[in-house]
Amino acid sequence: MSEKIRNILLLLCGTILYFFVNFQRNAIPGPIFNELQSSLHVQASAITALGAMFMYIYAVCQLFSGFFADRYGGMRTICAGGLVFCIGQFLVPLSGSMPMLYISRALTGMGASIFYISMIRELTRAFPKNFPLIFSLMLIVGFSGAVAANAPFIRCVESFGWRNSLLVCAAVSLVLWLLFTILRFTIPQPPVNPVPFSPKPFLNFAKEKRNRRFCYFTGLNFGLFYVIQTVFGKKFLEDFCNFPSLKAGWIFSMICVLCAFAGLIHACIGKLFHNRWRPMVRGVAIVTTLSFLLLFAAVLFRFRSPWLASLFFVLAISGNISPITVSVLTGMNSKETQSIGLGISNSFAYVVVAGAGNLAGLMMDLFPPVKSGSLLIYTPASYTAVFGLFFALSLFALWAAFQTPEVETGKT
Repeated sequence: MSEKIRNILLLLCGTILYFFVNFQRNAIPGPIFNELQSSLHVQASAITALGAMFMYIYAVCQLFSGFFADRYGGMRTICAGGLVFCIGQFLVPLSGSMPMLYISRALTGMGASIFYISMIRELTRAFPKNFPLIFSLMLIVGFSGAVAANAPFIRCVESFGWRNSLLVCAAVSLVLWLLFTILRFTIPQPPVNPVPFSPKPFLNFAKEKRNRRFCYFTGLNFGLFYVIQTVFGKKFLEDFCNFPSLKAGWIFSMICVLCAFAGLIHACIGKLFHNRWRPMVRGVAIVTTLSFLLLFAAVLFRFRSPWLASLFFVLAISGNISPITVSVLTGMNSKETQSIGLGISNSFAYVVVAGAGNLAGLMMDLFPPVKSGSLLIYTPASYTAVFGLFFALSLFALWAAFQTPEVETGKT
């Protein structure tokens, strides 16, 4: 077997592992909120904390994953992080207590955090001429994991239970990691690069007021939507809009598909604006704020309509703005702080996801749910509190968006 074929197989294993990273990020707790609550006999805040634990660890480790990939190379970093990722995946369905579940999700998030940047490094090494195409294919596979984490996963849980379904995912991931590790030892690797870790680039980026404000906007704009997608959105459609579980799952599967193309949509709109990004930043912030205002008003006035799900589709487009984020941060910063800035922006977004998910669970628990068989149905008062909070946070994101200066990149 030639080295080229071994390279392709290695990166194929890494790409499918990245599929499971996205699957794990989306599968718990949102799609199986009711199943987890019924099985574990805990309040909403305990369930949302499962998602928050993953996101907190994932966000913090994102800051260091680039350093590890630069120092040790993508293959070594994936081998180490992938093992932690697989261990965490196995421990989640085997955990019999909430503390053990939190530890398991923390390990899963820690291992998952290294894949994105490490895979970029390896794809750049293996396919320098065709990197944009290969990278796009990797992202499509990754978003497919988010799609699978909704309706297909719900169908598996209905047939086999959530623990058995997650054990199968963990077993497949372990096989892929073993294949990756075996192939890694058959391919020459660059020597360890003794890159020293320094906080100076982080501080240089953070001291700029415009950078901080833009991170507030991007973090809240993406984070608030992602909490809906991964934590309580499906539960809301079931409790408030009376959607059956599987139908709500299919809606979020379609939302994940839309997310995969949202970046392309924003890139095309950016061309229409001749790569002037300030109008798009402001437009996205206005759309997000109006969407949360409508959701807040709907639950406040008990407007129970299946059409409320359409607002989640709108938030999927306005929330996933990677081309805008990359373009603005690149335009506002020097080469020395551009990559660091992207890492900080990405980390802050997942801190928002974790924090807002925690707050959502606590606010849902302020109002006693109604028991229906083995399920707990949360009342409109719970969701009024949650969407009221999210609307208030979106107003802050709107303010931050209007502080963003004009940035022009690649003007045509």
